[in-house]
Amino acid sequence: MIAKILVRAPQTLKAQLQSIAKQEGHTLNALVLQILWDWAKQHRHDQDQNSA
Repeated sequence: MIAKILVRAPQTLKAQLQSIAKQEGHTLNALVLQILWDWAKQHRHDQDQNSA
């Protein structure tokens, strides 16, 4: 199931992310999802390291 998330961001950030997405051949949504997945994986890794 897909859930929608509304993110309020400054127009300058949106424009920068759109530019990066276009350069990489991705949609803005795909870029933001990749950023969030990368952050979540790193956060989990950091939590696991701190628990050990």
